[in-house]
Amino acid sequence: MSMIGHFIEVTPDQLHRFRFSRDMDWLQRALECDQDDPGGGPDAPISQMDVDKAWHGIHFTLTGEVDSASGAEGFILGGEEVGGDLGYGPARVLRPEEVIAVSEAISAIPPEVFESRVSCGSLEAAQIYPNIWDEGEEAVEYLVEYYKMLSEWIHGVAERGNGVVLLLT
Repeated sequence: MSMIGHFIEVTPDQLHRFRFSRDMDWLQRALECDQDDPGGGPDAPISQMDVDKAWHGIHFTLTGEVDSASGAEGFILGGEEVGGDLGYGPARVLRPEEVIAVSEAISAIPPEVFESRVSCGSLEAAQIYPNIWDEGEEAVEYLVEYYKMLSEWIHGVAERGNGVVLLLT
């Protein structure tokens, strides 16, 4: 079974409702929305993306930590937990001001700098999921490509003043 990192953009109102209602049915409906055309009215997510199995490698490369880390760079495993365990932990949320902090932090780490930080040996030694680090350059390209997409997406979410719901499925 794979662990996929999902990021769902939500308005401040949607985020507030989700944080306090803990509506897991909404979360499931949001995951089922078409990422290119979320549609579906005021409860539909604004946008969403997944980083496939690269979430853990991105997290480790940004933070040097296997598990959660403090600071904006630790956003992939950070945020406020909402609800119960969904199989790989609870959903987590980043409020708009936290998304702005993440956007600013990763602006200081453009893809070429991120790539220079990737160490397949360190990723393998730390047993970072998905354990593909012996593939060398292909594994690095995989990680960097998802980092680029996630960076661009986060910058857009921050510009729109929205929050994020994160989860692993």
